[in-house]
Amino acid sequence: MGSKWRFFPPGSWCTIGGKVADAKHARPFQIGRAKSGQTGFTLIEMIIVIVILGLLAGMVLVRQPAHSTGLNTEATVRALSNALRLARSRAIAQDREVAVVTAPNGFALDGGAAWLLSPGETLSETRVIFLPDGGSSGATILLGSGSERFALDVNWLTGRVRARELSAR
Repeated sequence: MGSKWRFFPPGSWCTIGGKVADAKHARPFQIGRAKSGQTGFTLIEMIIVIVILGLLAGMVLVRQPAHSTGLNTEATVRALSNALRLARSRAIAQDREVAVVTAPNGFALDGGAAWLLSPGETLSETRVIFLPDGGSSGATILLGSGSERFALDVNWLTGRVRARELSAR
């Protein structure tokens, strides 16, 4: 059981330390084991610790992750590869020609919204047309960012897309 304070109504009798006393002269007493020394933390110490932890957590959460040009370039390669594969699937499913157009600053699928490249990335200008039979006009699309170079090959016969990293020369 935890510590409890017990009060006696006025006019009643209680025993304190083995002596009988009137309740109006009696002080409340604690049921349980008496503590000889004070242990634990004060409220002000606890508040200071919580404030310091809050400041540290705020500094960690506010710090934005560092952006890597390599990660941005890989994301662009994946996005362009996926757009080309989607165009091929769409051409087969809808039995019509679907085009992907690339420009130095981005690319667009079937006349839709353009995917804009991150600063420092460039694409070769290309127009790839996917046919209803799964084939395509074929192309090699080059993507450059800093010292990194990637090539996305679109097979003219099958329409398959393959991304590869070009070696630095």
